[in-house]
Amino acid sequence: MSAGPNIQVIVLHWKRPQNLVTVLNAFRQQTIEHRLILADNHPSDEFAPPADALDMCDDVFRWKTDYGPFGRLVPALLGETEWTYFHDDDAVPGRRCLEYYLESAREIGDFATLGQQGRFCRTARGRIRYSRRKIRPAVEPRPVDLCVQSHFLRTENLPFALEFRHALWRRFGSDVPAIHDDIMLCCGVQKATSHCSYLTRSFEDAENAYKQKPLRSPFAVAGRPGHYRDRSIMFRMAWEIGWRPQWREAAVAAAESK
Repeated sequence: MSAGPNIQVIVLHWKRPQNLVTVLNAFRQQTIEHRLILADNHPSDEFAPPADALDMCDDVFRWKTDYGPFGRLVPALLGETEWTYFHDDDAVPGRRCLEYYLESAREIGDFATLGQQGRFCRTARGRIRYSRRKIRPAVEPRPVDLCVQSHFLRTENLPFALEFRHALWRRFGSDVPAIHDDIMLCCGVQKATSHCSYLTRSFEDAENAYKQKPLRSPFAVAGRPGHYRDRSIMFRMAWEIGWRPQWREAAVAAAESK
């Protein structure tokens, strides 16, 4: 690989050990250098990562308590890299995935989080609601309320997600849904920086994709009962503690600049 910038890649593992070698090997084939870290949260021996997967990593963080997807922030916060990239273990990235994210980050400049799939929240009958409609990249970088499945951001902004989580706990206590780390990450950084989350430009070369090849995804959070209801609750809680959608302002500014 050619010399590259300072990026740490955090891959979260829970119950899909059959995917790990494929996913981690794809990161070892990337066109720019990075630090590859496995956040291992498997609940029992039957889901333990294979030895080959562990050998591919620069570091492995393992804990027995199930902190859910939010646990991936633990190793990320310890990093000293300029950039952090979060990736799930059910998608094989193209060889230029990290390079394309970096190019996009430099093009956009100021942003909260960067992804390749997004979502919006909507207002219905005076209440804010999460929309499950998939938002995909367009010709220009596209502002969204939420990036899903993959997240590229400045490492220095990661603490804002923790601050956001603590603010929710202080206000709502145990009523806060525990597993929606993507909302805490995107909304937390948006609230603190007043920057928008974006999708990268669309592309034809599959080597730029975070998901060049999908893998089996048993135990996916999206399939759990109440998942979309809880996401709407999370956005309403975010609104209550001062978060506001940034994408409308970003879209207006982009249109006025043309």
